[in-house]
Amino acid sequence: MRSISIALTLVLVQGCGFYASAAADATLVEPVTRFKLSGQVKETSGLARTGDTWWTVNDSGDKATIYGLSDQTGEVVKRLRLKGANNLDWEDLAQDAEHLYVADTGNNAGKRKILSIYKISRQALTSKNSVAAQKLTLRYADYAEQTTGGKRSHNVDCEAIARVGESLWLFSKNRGDQKTRLYKADINTDSLQTLSPMGEYPVKGLVTAADYNVETAELALLVYGYGPSFGQASIWRLPVVDNLPDWHQAKKYRLKRPGQWESILWQGKNRVTVTAEGSFFGGPEMADIEL
Repeated sequence: MRSISIALTLVLVQGCGFYASAAADATLVEPVTRFKLSGQVKETSGLARTGDTWWTVNDSGDKATIYGLSDQTGEVVKRLRLKGANNLDWEDLAQDAEHLYVADTGNNAGKRKILSIYKISRQALTSKNSVAAQKLTLRYADYAEQTTGGKRSHNVDCEAIARVGESLWLFSKNRGDQKTRLYKADINTDSLQTLSPMGEYPVKGLVTAADYNVETAELALLVYGYGPSFGQASIWRLPVVDNLPDWHQAKKYRLKRPGQWESILWQGKNRVTVTAEGSFFGGPEMADIEL
């Protein structure tokens, strides 16, 4: 408890200077709470929406379960179990018109060489209580060179995926250099895929979620600080041009209040919805942000 209190004090003290200078390099935005979330999803890590139901997952330690949340109250109204799946470290959700994708790609210690993404029919979300999912299996072509920094400074964690065009885009969470690398996975193959990096971007933090807006052809990357700046979150908004992020047009937004923000979902042209897991900043919640 004492270590948590000390950590929180450091974050708040350093945050005073952080927010005072944020306007120099980013636009400040306010997360407006939509719901306080149930303790059943206290480690919410991923967000999707179908009709009047929000969908989320807990990260490592929970069962292989997807939770449906009421659009009116945020309460859990549905649980869907993935048969034959394991929640080693579920970290994000992505979706398209026909499928939901669950990223079992978390790699905090940097020791996982094989990662998984589960592909589920959207029809099964409301019509069944359990479903078998197609399993996509992945590995990084550059795994060896990205793990030389050890447990605290490797570059092989991944907590953000987005469905873009005909691929799933994975963004690495780099503790080593606080950049992110982009990988692209085929959504239709069951065989092991070896992914090579398609680009690297100076996000200046740890990417913890991503989403793609089909309407505007823009990405949103949710990023939070590392070490003393933990909890100080930002969003990068950037267009996709020629099937790659165009970093030259990237815009940065700083969230006005700290939190362990873990997921992001576009809602129209200029609004995103985010969730935060329970932490010493507060309980789990869902919030809207105007960009």
